[in-house]
Amino acid sequence: MQMVPESKPYAFTMSPDPQDILESLQTGDSLRVRSSLERLRQDHRLLAAVQRLAQDRDLELESLHHLLLDIHGASLVAHFLATNDLESGMWILACLESPLHDLESRGRERLDNFARRLADCADAGELGRRLGEDYGFAGDQRHYHHPHNSFLNRCLERRLGLPITLVGLWLLLSRRLGLEAWALTLPGHVFAAWPGGYLDCFSGGRAVSREDLDLVARRSGAENADAYLRPASDEQLLQRMALNLAVGYRQRGDPQRALLATSMAGKRLAPPE
Repeated sequence: MQMVPESKPYAFTMSPDPQDILESLQTGDSLRVRSSLERLRQDHRLLAAVQRLAQDRDLELESLHHLLLDIHGASLVAHFLATNDLESGMWILACLESPLHDLESRGRERLDNFARRLADCADAGELGRRLGEDYGFAGDQRHYHHPHNSFLNRCLERRLGLPITLVGLWLLLSRRLGLEAWALTLPGHVFAAWPGGYLDCFSGGRAVSREDLDLVARRSGAENADAYLRPASDEQLLQRMALNLAVGYRQRGDPQRALLATSMAGKRLAPPE
């Protein structure tokens, strides 16, 4: 029988260059990846340098994402729990997927650009309809529970999302344009509301009636939607988004992100909405 030498962890024989570390993280060699991650865990200055390189090259390295979440996850949760602003909270949530990159700066710029293109909307109802009809924003019915559908940056890129993510986008644009708008959080679905009526952003900005809302409420055992017509606060929306992510990550077998999202929600898991 042929004897196979025992594998030894890859070791750097001298002070590693950030470029070398980054290249090792992109290899399929699990020993090199583990060795590099351990070195980064011990040397945060080196970690910062590797982060900058990866950012400059717009790389998505899942191993590096998990390391950053391991190191900074508690701080991320604390920042999320401390905010009561919808936009700030949605960008913090996006860091669960990609803590490596500055998603907020680019994302806010994209929102500003969208708002300028839609500045002629007379009201939030027209804004919601145009987001669906002119720009194709709608619900992802094929991969409903995928975490991508909860992230604002992914929603802007893919023009798909959960009802609450799409309503969140609509709210942020409405606020930029000074249009009166709010969200209604019914069981299992979030709707857009404005002084002229109600919209379902998941259905591409389709107008819905009060009777439609009553029907959704009755599915959960309520007599009608009266108890759900109060505008949802930013904090309520953020908590519900975190719950959706916690469930989504549990379903995908990502316990690290599921635990962080659960901590952000600050309450027991509920079904995705």
